[in-house]
Amino acid sequence: MPADYGQVIRSLRKHEVEFIILDASAAIAQGAPIGTIDLDLGYRRTRVNIERLVVALKPFHPRLRGVDESVPFTFSVAGLRKGCNFTFVTDVGDLDILGHITGLGDYDAMISNAVTLRMFGCSVLVMDLEDVIQSKRAAGRAKDKAVLPVLEQTLKFRRSSSA
Repeated sequence: MPADYGQVIRSLRKHEVEFIILDASAAIAQGAPIGTIDLDLGYRRTRVNIERLVVALKPFHPRLRGVDESVPFTFSVAGLRKGCNFTFVTDVGDLDILGHITGLGDYDAMISNAVTLRMFGCSVLVMDLEDVIQSKRAAGRAKDKAVLPVLEQTLKFRRSSSA
């Protein structure tokens, strides 16, 4: 089944969740010619925002990704408050929700340089391409290092196009 992240974004906006699109999804939204298999979202870790997040995502039946189904986890406010970063399988595609990212920090740090873009009929915050590059460098995983040259070239092109 192809991912339909538009449903997720529209539900998050409808329920007034404080979130930002991160990582490869953010880079793609800013013109980077790369691919991704999931949607990465940063979220503010307040009780009210987590409550809104649960209401917004519950219709998509989030289940922990890469974890044996016998591991007890309930997608709920209490469940999300016990952790910070989660990877889910949902009815509309894989979804990661991150309260903290390497190289940047928590939600306030994630949004400090954010850009606002129109996606799926909504205005959404998207991680700035420079911050995507910074977080990829800090993560240091092979898959992050592999995409850095493309992200750096995309940033260089964007800068030269806006000059």
